[in-house]
Amino acid sequence: MPLLSAKEIVWYEKKLSHNVVSFTSKKFEPNGSVEEQNQIQSILSGIHDVISTERVKKIDSLSQAKWHPELQMAEVVRQIGSHWFKMGHVINKKLYIYPEEALYLLECGHLELTYNELPLSIQRAYFLLLENGENGVSLENYRVYSYLNSAGFKVLRHSSNKVFKHKKQEKHLKREIETLNPNCETLGSKKVKSEGEESMPSFQQISRLSQKFNDNVPVVNAIVFPDHIAFYQINSVIVPDADDI
Repeated sequence: MPLLSAKEIVWYEKKLSHNVVSFTSKKFEPNGSVEEQNQIQSILSGIHDVISTERVKKIDSLSQAKWHPELQMAEVVRQIGSHWFKMGHVINKKLYIYPEEALYLLECGHLELTYNELPLSIQRAYFLLLENGENGVSLENYRVYSYLNSAGFKVLRHSSNKVFKHKKQEKHLKREIETLNPNCETLGSKKVKSEGEESMPSFQQISRLSQKFNDNVPVVNAIVFPDHIAFYQINSVIVPDADDI
Protein backbone atom coordinates (compact mmCIF):
# COMPACT_ATOMS: atom_id res chain seq x y z
CA MET A 1 0.00 0.00 0.00
CA PRO A 2 1.39 3.46 -0.90
CA LEU A 3 1.90 6.18 1.68
CA LEU A 4 -1.38 7.83 2.72
CA SER A 5 -2.23 11.41 3.47
CA ALA A 6 -3.60 12.47 6.85
CA LYS A 7 -7.12 12.68 5.38
CA GLU A 8 -6.89 9.13 4.01
CA ILE A 9 -5.63 7.77 7.35
CA VAL A 10 -8.64 9.29 9.16
CA TRP A 11 -10.97 7.78 6.54
CA TYR A 12 -9.51 4.29 7.02
CA GLU A 13 -9.81 4.57 10.81
CA LYS A 14 -13.49 5.53 10.57
CA LYS A 15 -14.15 2.74 8.08
CA LEU A 16 -12.65 0.13 10.41
CA SER A 17 -14.60 1.37 13.45
CA HIS A 18 -17.88 1.20 11.52
CA ASN A 19 -17.25 -2.44 10.57
CA VAL A 20 -16.97 -3.76 14.12
CA VAL A 21 -19.31 -6.73 14.64
CA SER A 22 -21.07 -7.18 17.98
CA PHE A 23 -22.23 -10.58 19.21
CA THR A 24 -25.11 -11.49 21.50
CA SER A 25 -25.47 -14.59 23.64
CA LYS A 26 -27.26 -17.60 22.18
CA LYS A 27 -30.96 -17.39 23.05
CA PHE A 28 -32.45 -20.36 21.20
CA GLU A 29 -31.70 -23.70 19.61
CA PRO A 30 -31.27 -23.85 15.83
CA ASN A 31 -34.55 -24.41 13.99
CA GLY A 32 -33.42 -24.24 10.37
CA SER A 33 -35.77 -21.41 9.47
CA VAL A 34 -35.10 -18.92 6.68
CA GLU A 35 -34.96 -16.06 9.19
CA GLU A 36 -32.32 -17.88 11.22
CA GLN A 37 -30.20 -18.58 8.14
CA ASN A 38 -30.41 -14.91 7.15
CA GLN A 39 -29.23 -13.85 10.62
CA ILE A 40 -26.29 -16.26 10.48
CA GLN A 41 -25.33 -15.11 7.00
CA SER A 42 -25.51 -11.47 8.10
CA ILE A 43 -23.12 -12.12 11.00
CA LEU A 44 -20.71 -14.08 8.81
CA SER A 45 -20.71 -11.31 6.22
CA GLY A 46 -19.96 -8.76 8.94
CA ILE A 47 -17.02 -10.82 10.18
CA HIS A 48 -15.71 -11.18 6.62
CA ASP A 49 -15.92 -7.41 6.10
CA VAL A 50 -13.93 -6.75 9.28
CA ILE A 51 -11.23 -9.29 8.44
CA SER A 52 -10.88 -8.08 4.84
CA THR A 53 -10.63 -4.39 5.79
CA GLU A 54 -7.10 -3.04 5.32
CA ARG A 55 -5.47 -1.86 8.52
CA VAL A 56 -3.60 1.41 8.53
CA LYS A 57 -0.77 2.18 10.95
CA LYS A 58 1.71 5.01 11.21
CA ILE A 59 5.13 3.65 10.28
CA ASP A 60 6.86 5.53 13.10
CA SER A 61 4.66 3.77 15.68
CA LEU A 62 5.71 0.27 14.59
CA SER A 63 8.67 -1.82 15.66
CA GLN A 64 10.61 -3.38 12.79
CA ALA A 65 12.13 -6.82 12.34
CA LYS A 66 13.73 -8.87 9.56
CA TRP A 67 12.77 -12.51 9.10
CA HIS A 68 15.67 -15.00 8.80
CA PRO A 69 14.32 -18.37 7.56
CA GLU A 70 17.64 -20.13 8.17
CA LEU A 71 17.36 -19.28 11.87
CA GLN A 72 13.57 -19.51 12.08
CA MET A 73 13.75 -16.22 13.98
CA ALA A 74 13.31 -12.51 13.30
CA GLU A 75 16.01 -9.93 13.99
CA VAL A 76 14.61 -6.83 15.68
CA VAL A 77 16.07 -3.66 14.19
CA ARG A 78 13.75 -1.13 15.81
CA GLN A 79 11.93 -1.32 19.16
CA ILE A 80 8.77 0.65 19.92
CA GLY A 81 6.54 -0.05 22.92
CA SER A 82 6.75 -1.69 26.33
CA HIS A 83 6.12 -5.27 25.12
CA TRP A 84 9.85 -5.67 24.45
CA PHE A 85 10.36 -5.86 28.19
CA LYS A 86 9.08 -9.47 28.09
CA MET A 87 9.93 -10.52 24.53
CA GLY A 88 13.13 -11.26 22.67
CA HIS A 89 16.54 -12.69 23.48
CA VAL A 90 20.08 -11.69 22.56
CA ILE A 91 22.34 -13.62 20.18
CA ASN A 92 25.73 -12.09 19.31
CA LYS A 93 24.60 -8.71 20.66
CA LYS A 94 21.51 -8.70 18.41
CA LEU A 95 17.90 -8.98 19.57
CA TYR A 96 15.86 -11.83 18.07
CA ILE A 97 12.28 -13.01 18.50
CA TYR A 98 10.78 -16.44 17.89
CA PRO A 99 8.15 -17.05 15.17
CA GLU A 100 5.25 -16.98 17.63
CA GLU A 101 6.42 -13.65 19.06
CA ALA A 102 6.84 -12.08 15.63
CA LEU A 103 3.46 -13.30 14.37
CA TYR A 104 1.66 -12.19 17.53
CA LEU A 105 3.14 -8.67 17.36
CA LEU A 106 2.33 -8.51 13.65
CA GLU A 107 -1.31 -9.48 14.25
CA CYS A 108 -1.62 -6.94 17.07
CA GLY A 109 -0.38 -4.17 14.80
CA HIS A 110 2.82 -3.54 16.76
CA LEU A 111 5.40 -4.81 14.25
CA GLU A 112 6.41 -4.42 10.63
CA LEU A 113 8.03 -7.71 9.62
CA THR A 114 10.06 -7.79 6.41
CA TYR A 115 11.50 -10.62 4.32
CA ASN A 116 13.88 -9.91 1.42
CA GLU A 117 13.38 -6.18 2.11
CA LEU A 118 9.59 -6.46 1.56
CA PRO A 119 6.95 -6.15 4.31
CA LEU A 120 4.97 -9.31 5.04
CA SER A 121 1.19 -9.46 5.20
CA ILE A 122 -0.39 -11.46 8.03
CA GLN A 123 -1.45 -14.16 5.57
CA ARG A 124 2.07 -14.47 4.16
CA ALA A 125 3.58 -14.45 7.66
CA TYR A 126 1.40 -17.40 8.68
CA PHE A 127 2.73 -19.32 5.69
CA LEU A 128 6.40 -18.48 6.34
CA LEU A 129 6.61 -18.52 10.12
CA LEU A 130 4.52 -21.54 11.09
CA GLU A 131 6.90 -24.25 9.92
CA ASN A 132 8.74 -27.17 11.42
CA GLY A 133 12.36 -26.90 12.48
CA GLU A 134 14.50 -26.33 15.55
CA ASN A 135 12.77 -23.05 16.37
CA GLY A 136 9.53 -23.70 14.49
CA VAL A 137 6.06 -23.58 15.99
CA SER A 138 2.85 -25.31 14.90
CA LEU A 139 -0.45 -23.53 14.28
CA GLU A 140 -1.97 -25.26 17.30
CA ASN A 141 0.84 -24.12 19.62
CA TYR A 142 0.69 -20.60 18.23
CA ARG A 143 -3.05 -20.37 18.92
CA VAL A 144 -2.38 -21.32 22.55
CA TYR A 145 0.46 -18.78 22.76
CA SER A 146 -1.68 -16.03 21.24
CA TYR A 147 -4.63 -16.77 23.54
CA LEU A 148 -2.49 -16.72 26.70
CA ASN A 149 -0.77 -13.47 25.71
CA SER A 150 -4.12 -11.85 24.95
CA ALA A 151 -5.31 -12.97 28.39
CA GLY A 152 -2.40 -11.17 30.05
CA PHE A 153 0.05 -14.04 30.63
CA LYS A 154 3.77 -13.75 29.91
CA VAL A 155 4.59 -16.85 27.86
CA LEU A 156 8.25 -17.81 27.43
CA ARG A 157 10.00 -20.76 25.85
CA HIS A 158 11.92 -22.90 28.32
CA SER A 159 15.66 -22.23 28.09
CA SER A 160 18.41 -22.91 30.60
CA ASN A 161 20.86 -20.49 28.94
CA LYS A 162 18.59 -17.61 28.01
CA VAL A 163 20.41 -14.30 27.57
CA PHE A 164 18.29 -11.28 28.43
CA LYS A 165 18.52 -7.85 26.90
CA HIS A 166 19.51 -6.20 30.18
CA LYS A 167 19.84 -7.06 33.88
CA LYS A 168 16.56 -5.40 34.89
CA GLN A 169 14.62 -7.59 32.44
CA GLU A 170 16.45 -10.69 33.67
CA LYS A 171 15.64 -10.03 37.34
CA HIS A 172 12.01 -9.18 36.56
CA LEU A 173 11.37 -12.32 34.50
CA LYS A 174 13.23 -14.62 36.88
CA ARG A 175 11.17 -13.29 39.77
CA GLU A 176 7.93 -13.96 37.89
CA ILE A 177 9.05 -17.44 36.80
CA GLU A 178 9.97 -18.34 40.38
CA THR A 179 6.39 -17.71 41.48
CA LEU A 180 5.35 -20.67 39.32
CA ASN A 181 7.39 -23.15 41.37
CA PRO A 182 5.43 -25.04 43.98
CA ASN A 183 6.73 -24.94 47.55
CA CYS A 184 5.17 -21.88 49.21
CA GLU A 185 5.57 -19.84 52.35
CA THR A 186 3.64 -16.84 53.63
CA LEU A 187 5.11 -13.35 53.40
CA GLY A 188 2.35 -11.36 55.04
CA SER A 189 -1.34 -10.79 54.95
CA LYS A 190 -2.68 -12.81 52.03
CA LYS A 191 0.62 -12.83 50.12
CA VAL A 192 2.31 -16.03 49.02
CA LYS A 193 5.75 -16.54 47.51
CA SER A 194 7.52 -19.59 46.08
CA GLU A 195 10.92 -20.68 47.32
CA GLY A 196 11.55 -22.70 44.16
CA GLU A 197 12.33 -26.06 45.80
CA GLU A 198 12.28 -29.25 43.77
CA SER A 199 9.89 -31.27 45.97
CA MET A 200 6.14 -30.77 45.80
CA PRO A 201 4.29 -29.52 48.92
CA SER A 202 2.42 -32.09 50.95
CA PHE A 203 -1.33 -31.92 51.49
CA GLN A 204 -0.66 -31.03 55.15
CA GLN A 205 1.38 -27.98 54.08
CA ILE A 206 -1.37 -26.88 51.72
CA SER A 207 -4.03 -27.37 54.39
CA ARG A 208 -2.09 -25.30 56.96
CA LEU A 209 -1.60 -22.49 54.47
CA SER A 210 -5.26 -22.52 53.47
CA GLN A 211 -6.45 -22.58 57.10
CA LYS A 212 -4.17 -19.70 58.05
CA PHE A 213 -6.01 -17.47 55.60
CA ASN A 214 -9.43 -18.94 56.44
CA ASP A 215 -9.74 -20.49 52.98
CA ASN A 216 -9.83 -17.04 51.38
CA VAL A 217 -6.68 -17.59 49.34
CA PRO A 218 -6.64 -20.39 46.74
CA VAL A 219 -3.47 -22.48 46.75
CA VAL A 220 -2.51 -23.31 43.18
CA ASN A 221 0.61 -25.25 42.21
CA ALA A 222 2.37 -25.50 38.87
CA ILE A 223 4.75 -27.94 37.23
CA VAL A 224 7.01 -26.30 34.63
CA PHE A 225 7.71 -28.56 31.64
CA PRO A 226 9.99 -27.68 28.68
CA ASP A 227 7.02 -26.90 26.42
CA HIS A 228 4.17 -26.01 28.78
CA ILE A 229 3.14 -25.24 32.35
CA ALA A 230 0.58 -27.42 34.16
CA PHE A 231 -1.48 -25.76 36.90
CA TYR A 232 -3.45 -27.74 39.47
CA GLN A 233 -5.22 -27.20 42.77
CA ILE A 234 -5.80 -29.76 45.55
CA ASN A 235 -9.22 -29.30 47.11
CA SER A 236 -9.55 -32.51 49.13
CA VAL A 237 -7.84 -35.82 49.83
CA ILE A 238 -9.65 -39.09 50.54
CA VAL A 239 -7.66 -41.43 52.77
CA PRO A 240 -8.67 -45.13 52.52
CA ASP A 241 -9.60 -47.08 55.62
CA ALA A 242 -6.96 -49.26 57.22
CA ASP A 243 -8.94 -52.36 56.23
CA ASP A 244 -8.74 -51.38 52.57
CA ILE A 245 -4.96 -50.93 52.51
